[in-house]
Amino acid sequence: MKSSSIVISKKLFFGIIAILLVFVVTSLFAFIKRPAAVAFMPSSEPTDSIYSVRIHPPVFPKQADFCGEEVPLQLPDIRERFDKELIINTYLQGSSLLT
Repeated sequence: MKSSSIVISKKLFFGIIAILLVFVVTSLFAFIKRPAAVAFMPSSEPTDSIYSVRIHPPVFPKQADFCGEEVPLQLPDIRERFDKELIINTYLQGSSLLT
């Protein structure tokens, strides 16, 4: 009887230690301040930071056609979606699929 209670108390002890260890590690990572991967720099002055990237929006066309049909860029929703696709395809080439 004594050996079974010792085994249970060892399991309980190691279980509590494991839970505390997970809690401590996650709380340490939660409070670490990391620099932003990309810092948007509106000024034209050069900086010494390795994280500074100058991002400029692509030139937006006055008119566009897709498969021979005019794209209604005067509609705000269409214009916003078209602008989003231009930005994604300009700066996030890795997420584009070529088939």
